[in-house]
Amino acid sequence: MSINKHNHHGESCSHSSAPNPYAQTLNELDFQKSIHYACLNNDVSRVKTIISKKGGSVVNEIDSTGYAPLHYAARKGYLEICRILIDHGANVNAITPEMLSTPLHRASAYNHFKVVSLLLSSGAKHTLQDSDGKTCLHRAFENGSKDVILILKKLNDFKSLLNIKDKNERIPSECCKDEETLILVD
Repeated sequence: MSINKHNHHGESCSHSSAPNPYAQTLNELDFQKSIHYACLNNDVSRVKTIISKKGGSVVNEIDSTGYAPLHYAARKGYLEICRILIDHGANVNAITPEMLSTPLHRASAYNHFKVVSLLLSSGAKHTLQDSDGKTCLHRAFENGSKDVILILKKLNDFKSLLNIKDKNERIPSECCKDEETLILVD
């Protein structure tokens, strides 16, 4: 730690140059002002305000981690925010650059079945595979998302979805961690 000595109107003054552990970076401050942050924190009025000020294109802005606002809202299960984003043109099939994750993958993993229903009815592609080769059904089985599995089971092509293999050559049911969830596809 260095000490910065200088004078103020003839008075000697010194300050430590140690970084303040509570100070925020500019990136952190920018994130807190973003639609992504509002979606992450279920701040419906802030989401609406940002959209009205910046226009509908803001719903598809990608943050520094590669996520669109809908990824955050879907992961948290914030149905109203998901509706607002979709109504303003959010891409329901937005894909993160590294993980290749979609909002449907995220909602499925956390058993947010109402959001999954909304995404599917809004055109979300349930056969998209993430960087591990997993579909939303793989993620649902992996995390015991029973309600999501029951929704996906109603799809016309559910049987083919059951047979998509991930990068480890596993079909969705082979990702299941409990017998109770596995019974859902019998």
